[in-house]
Amino acid sequence: RKKNNQIKLITLTSISLLFILTVGYAAFSTNLNITAKGNILNTDMTTKELKEKYCNQTTGDGLYKDTYEEGRCIYKGSNPSNYIKFNDESWRILAIEADGTLKIMKAISLGNMAWDSSNSNNWDRPATLNTYLNNDYYNTLSSEVKSQIQEHTWAVGPVIIDNSDLFAQIELENSIKWDGNIGLVSASDALKANSNTSCSTLKSSYDNRTECKLTNYLIPQKGRIWTISQVNYNTRGVHRITYEGNIGNADAMTSEVDIHPVLYLKPDVTLKGEGTEINPYEIN
Repeated sequence: RKKNNQIKLITLTSISLLFILTVGYAAFSTNLNITAKGNILNTDMTTKELKEKYCNQTTGDGLYKDTYEEGRCIYKGSNPSNYIKFNDESWRILAIEADGTLKIMKAISLGNMAWDSSNSNNWDRPATLNTYLNNDYYNTLSSEVKSQIQEHTWAVGPVIIDNSDLFAQIELENSIKWDGNIGLVSASDALKANSNTSCSTLKSSYDNRTECKLTNYLIPQKGRIWTISQVNYNTRGVHRITYEGNIGNADAMTSEVDIHPVLYLKPDVTLKGEGTEINPYEIN
């Protein structure tokens, strides 16, 4: 009987110790996880560090190496963690450029407007929208916000509809350059943002591509978004991203298209945050 009591005591003690160890480990693990998250939230990060730490995605949503233009990293997928707070508004990071600048796009449209009221697709002419963004809109920004913007060279050359060669398309875009502060997303930016490789070719506006809507955060839920890219076969057509899932085109004087300003942030900005919509990157 004494021996049985000893066995019961040993068993009970062992179970108690195991329970204590399990609870202790869980508490330690939870604390470690919270601490790690806290470090991420509170650590300032340069654009170079952001690139080195996160530019390694190969599938799904995230930051990928740009396989078309050396030294760049681009965000792809249905909803990558590329939100950034700029001018007290929600923007999305399109790319970390080779020069360290951040290419960002305003998440909410400024409204609808004709690309050019005279129906010309020459951005450098300048187009009506070029003048509006780099004068009227730019002048609404505070001096502090303006000081974070990097004047940049933009590729505004023609783009071929139904082109299956993205390398050739980028070369055409780069055939015409424009220097300025505020522009728009390019056709190649929009194609590269899709994590579905079968969606990396331009399609005519009548060719709705439902599957391409699911893997590209730049496809709008409704409406259409102007790009900076002109079509190659006439002097009036401009490409636009459509809610149907394609990158079609319209006459430059069309007014029912949304405006999402795009700009470059200086390479010396530092960021903190997680890049999510709830906890976006903030410029420090």
